[in-house]
Amino acid sequence: MGCRRCGRKLSARYSGAKHNIPRYSCCRGQLDNGEPKCIAFGGLRVDDAIEEVLLHVVGPGAIEAAVEAHAQAALQRDQVREALCRDLEAARYVADRAFRQYDATDPANRLVAAELEAR
Repeated sequence: MGCRRCGRKLSARYSGAKHNIPRYSCCRGQLDNGEPKCIAFGGLRVDDAIEEVLLHVVGPGAIEAAVEAHAQAALQRDQVREALCRDLEAARYVADRAFRQYDATDPANRLVAAELEAR
């Protein structure tokens, strides 16, 4: 947000017992050049007006978009889970096959057994 008098950026400060009441002021001129403050005003009404307009514009579409994004995220998560399950099943098959090959090897033939152990 910019100052309507000088065009500089407004600063937001918070006051009140819980530091939750906004106050906007243009103090850049004072900080940079020692000029007096341009303007300062409470931010509760401004924030309420912005919130009302934003919710009016974004409200219905935002809910729909959030539901759609959630559904897409769930679908993607399920696809990743299925791919990981397939990878796990393939790895178990390869490990089982290697154990079966090792068990089927004649213990006297250590050259083949050593190769299978390395795998």
